[in-house]
Amino acid sequence: MRRILVAPGCDAYLHLNPLSGAEADARQIFNTLLPSDVGDYDAAGSALLLSPTRHELRVQLKTSLFVEAIGTLTFF
Repeated sequence: MRRILVAPGCDAYLHLNPLSGAEADARQIFNTLLPSDVGDYDAAGSALLLSPTRHELRVQLKTSLFVEAIGTLTFF
């Protein structure tokens, strides 16, 4: 079964001051878990999303979750 990682990190907000670490955290977890010798995650189904819109996040979730059976989903 597939292992999927979806790692959104949002530093940019419409009505709040920007953050400085959420994108870096998402990038770090993605780069740590995605190599096949570490986490055995499916690179094609996994995604790193940096300051995504709600629409972009929904599209990615539909793409990742509803294509074929998933054994593990990690949403960080």
